[in-house]
Amino acid sequence: MVIYLVKYRRREGQTAHYSHGNNFLEVVRTTIPGLIFLGLAIYSNWVWAELHSDPALDALQINVLAFQFGSDFRYPGADEKLSAIDVGKISNEEQIWS
Repeated sequence: MVIYLVKYRRREGQTAHYSHGNNFLEVVRTTIPGLIFLGLAIYSNWVWAELHSDPALDALQINVLAFQFGSDFRYPGADEKLSAIDVGKISNEEQIWS
């Protein structure tokens, strides 16, 4: 930046060059990112709908307990049902990795 400031500084006897720009180039440079963002918006809307759709009827239900730097997963038993959880009994000492 300093090189350009020194090289193209104002000098006596030189007039400034004014560029009117290129309207076609400006339209192209605006249209292409606009189309990219529109495509990403349409695609992300489709992905969002897929993520928030109803699960399959035979999907396995699990219980996930998330906490800082870890998570705990509970799977259903032999009867394929999750038992009730008592939050008063949850402690860090009961975690597998401790």
